[in-house]
Amino acid sequence: GRAFNRMMNDLRSLHTALIESRDAATDLLRGLADALLAVDVHGQITAVNPAAERMSGISESRLIGRSLDAVLAPRTSTTPLITLLSKDGPTSSYDLRIRTADGDSKPVSFRAAPMHSRDGRLKGFVISLRDLGQLRLAMERVIQEKADLEQRMAELERSETAHAHEVEEIRTH
Repeated sequence: GRAFNRMMNDLRSLHTALIESRDAATDLLRGLADALLAVDVHGQITAVNPAAERMSGISESRLIGRSLDAVLAPRTSTTPLITLLSKDGPTSSYDLRIRTADGDSKPVSFRAAPMHSRDGRLKGFVISLRDLGQLRLAMERVIQEKADLEQRMAELERSETAHAHEVEEIRTH
């Protein structure tokens, strides 16, 4: 009896720890700004995080089961992306475009890392997509702000020079 009760308590503790660990991982994935997609060895999407839904404007239920190539905008290469990933090694990185629900597309930085089963077989890939459009907008704002500051500095220098000439004229008269 006691050994059984102790075993049941241990199982309950393990079950609770497993649920807490899963919940923490779920919270982590939900909080990421980058889109994450899991794809199987055939290139079918098996899981996504909320950022993937936001980035594409397509719901999780409509993304799951779709081909990765159907979600990404056409590329110059006709080779399926999953084939390239399988050949490129542990981490592949590309600049691509993701299709959006409104028929448009967005530039993304695409990174992929393989997922393996416990026995070492390739199960698929974890894909990370970073929205480059937002990054480019931020860079354009910084460039514009720099140009504005340079213009203000030039105006201040001209004003300072003009004031210096006025002071010199007053002093010489």
